[in-house]
Amino acid sequence: MSAVVSVYRRVLDRVYAQEGSVSPARPTEGERRTLEEAFSRGFTTAYLEGQRGNDIMSYQRPNNRGAFIGRVAEARNGIATISAEHELSIGDVLEFWTGKGHAAQTVADLSFDKKGRVRIELDARVKGVRAGDRVFRVRSAKEAFEDDSLEPRVEVEGTVRLRIGEPLEVSFSFTRTPQGELAEVRGVASGAEVEPARTKAVTEEDVRAHIDRLGSTPYVLTRLDVELDERVGIGFSQLHRVRAEALDDLTERALAAYHARRLPRTEDREELPAVRPSGARIGAWTTNPVCARAAKRTGAHMVYVPALNYGRGEAVVAGQLTATVEQAGYPKQCLLSMPVVDHDEVGLSREAKLDFDPWRYATSGRPVFVESLGAMQMAAEIGVPFEVGPHLPVTNRLALDEVARMGAVRVWLSPELSLDQIRELSRDTPVELGIFISGAQELMITEHCLLMSQGPCNEDCAECRRRSPHYLKDRKDFDFPVITDALGRSHLYNSVELDLVALLPELMAAGVTSFMVDTTLMNGEQAAQAVGRAIRALRIAQSDGNSVAKITSATTGHLFRGVQ
Repeated sequence: MSAVVSVYRRVLDRVYAQEGSVSPARPTEGERRTLEEAFSRGFTTAYLEGQRGNDIMSYQRPNNRGAFIGRVAEARNGIATISAEHELSIGDVLEFWTGKGHAAQTVADLSFDKKGRVRIELDARVKGVRAGDRVFRVRSAKEAFEDDSLEPRVEVEGTVRLRIGEPLEVSFSFTRTPQGELAEVRGVASGAEVEPARTKAVTEEDVRAHIDRLGSTPYVLTRLDVELDERVGIGFSQLHRVRAEALDDLTERALAAYHARRLPRTEDREELPAVRPSGARIGAWTTNPVCARAAKRTGAHMVYVPALNYGRGEAVVAGQLTATVEQAGYPKQCLLSMPVVDHDEVGLSREAKLDFDPWRYATSGRPVFVESLGAMQMAAEIGVPFEVGPHLPVTNRLALDEVARMGAVRVWLSPELSLDQIRELSRDTPVELGIFISGAQELMITEHCLLMSQGPCNEDCAECRRRSPHYLKDRKDFDFPVITDALGRSHLYNSVELDLVALLPELMAAGVTSFMVDTTLMNGEQAAQAVGRAIRALRIAQSDGNSVAKITSATTGHLFRGVQ
């Protein structure tokens, strides 16, 4: 991070310095190499210029490719001779690209042959290195970041007064710009009365040497004025103590405005009335009419349909695009869900290219499900009631109160909250709280369609024949389902199904009143079974406080272990 930020800072400074110039500022070769060595799988302008294909991805390697150093000239007797184009240092990490794969090692020693080529003794695990193999530096010892919590230091000016018969005084000051206005901050400390020297008098050089010892502080001295009478005597320990007190005073005064700030306490905020729940409800998240109708018949109180699946020709069953389930249509009073990613229909956006606006389906008086601040604002502006989804993480009371003030009628809680956090958040809640209790958990949405990894793509999502269930496999051989939506964005789901249905009594006691069954990866029959199980669990919990059995292969997410 340090390397990348520093390069961008230098280039941006040159851009501003050359404002109006016909030749734009560019990174130097050295700066580009720094970026390569910091972390690089290759460079691209990516989405800035409307790209979203395989050219912006690195399917071949998940880690740093580094900067090209040169090629192996010779390899014999465990020694690789490299024709290096850049200087190498002890501690560099090199990666050899051999015919048998990639192998990395740290440079422990450097030597050179008569032609000035670098000779490196290869580790035992680095095998198959031959002449002509490429060598990359994936970590530079010289560019290694050394963390210093005191950097960057604040430049200060100091004054020391040593007048016989007066108290020792040390002060430090600097000028800062809070909110664009200049303001001087000054810290002062005093010591004992200065007396004439009994033996050796202190010199100005002595005073400067002992005051300018700020190495363990967040300050650096740029100027020091010394007012010193002749024949002054003082102990250096007193100089050190008063210097430290003056710096402490400077720090306290500099941070006073920030220490005065505080989050509004409950008693300081506009009081919002606690909501009175209308009773526990089961909702069903459906992506096709068959699952929606199955959920409704089984007893779901609420049915939610993503706008991306609402239009004709966009129904998805268990991740599979299909038109065979659309003849019946969705049941009445479905609640529409706006996409998590919802760009304006301008420029190079997918929405503009496909002429898609999910808000065309929004109707007055009919709540919508939103998952971004922009969507919240849009719903409020057009006067549509809205519920807030879990992709907008409402994880504390300030956030909960704010979305309530904006008009939210229900908040679906983040899956990262623990049961204790939910219990705390629900105390005198101003809105109804819901939580997803079963089904697939969405982990990620990517602008790049992961199905493009199978080869060239014309980006005609309506005619795509790859839109069927696909999976990403992790290093533990778990399969993570991937679904690409109508706009060509991929959705990655957890490999393990969520099941909080068995915990309905605990969730209800914690203040949750709405429970969602996600049928995204289910067919109609599976959706009916999942919703029916949740309905049955709710009735049991309401009648005698008992629960149904948990699905053994499922997970309870972060409900009991929080987020580490």
